[in-house]
Amino acid sequence: MKLLKEKLIEKIAEHIATVILAIITSVIVVAAQFVPVRIINKVEPLTWFWSVVILVIVCTALAVYIFAKRPKYIFIPDMAIYKEKKTGNFFCPSCMANGKKSHLKEYDNRWVCMTKDCNRKYYKPGKEPEPPKRKVINKGWVNGWR
Repeated sequence: MKLLKEKLIEKIAEHIATVILAIITSVIVVAAQFVPVRIINKVEPLTWFWSVVILVIVCTALAVYIFAKRPKYIFIPDMAIYKEKKTGNFFCPSCMANGKKSHLKEYDNRWVCMTKDCNRKYYKPGKEPEPPKRKVINKGWVNGWR
């Protein structure tokens, strides 16, 4: 549940930053087209300079914020595990849901969580073990009992 909450917060922050950037851009475009030149000329050049500097700082801060809040892990549904974008290492989803970052050890047909409490196995696609076959001990009253 924690991962879902983090994803929602990241998406909301990203959309808010995008909307703010769009509003600032729209205000600049509208101001450039509809504000009379005589009003623009009355504003001092130093005021224009500081307005542009503040606008650049705000846009840069929003871009850095969006870049920093990107998800660091990719969930791979076929394998049901997380992969870190930067290093390519695999992580246990059960441990990540509990707030731990636990690396998975890779074997020929599976990954195994190295946390002592978890120790879950995640099989590679197409290499899942066959389920154990049921052994019939007694056929019951139909064939065996009279």
